[in-house]
Amino acid sequence: MALSAACAILLATQVFGGWAVLPLMCLMGFGVGVATPSRDLLIRGTCMKFLGTSSFGRVFGFTYCGMDVGQTLSPLIAGPLLDAGYFSLALMIVGTFQTLALLTALGVGQQRFDR
Repeated sequence: MALSAACAILLATQVFGGWAVLPLMCLMGFGVGVATPSRDLLIRGTCMKFLGTSSFGRVFGFTYCGMDVGQTLSPLIAGPLLDAGYFSLALMIVGTFQTLALLTALGVGQQRFDR
C-alpha cells in the first residue's frame, strides 16, 4: 500500500516526465495487488481475535459492500476532476486514500474491543 501511495503522489507531483507514467502506474497496480491478500488475512485475523468465528460472514460482507460503494462513488469524484484537467489533484486524492488505508490497516491489530 505504501508503494502504491508513493507512486500516486509521485505522479501527482509530476517530478518525473511523461516517460514515468506507465512504470509508476504499473508499480501502483502491483502494490495494490500484493496488498489484497494481506488485507483479506487482516480482516480474517481481526474477526477471529475480536469478534469470534461467528462474525466472519457479516464482517466480510460489510467490508466488501463498503469496497463496492467506494468503487462506485469514486468515479463521481475523480471523473469531474479529470474532465476539468485536474489530473494531479485526482492522483493526490488517490495517494491520500492509499495512505489512509495503510494507516487503518496498521491500527486494526492495536484496537481493543470491550464485549
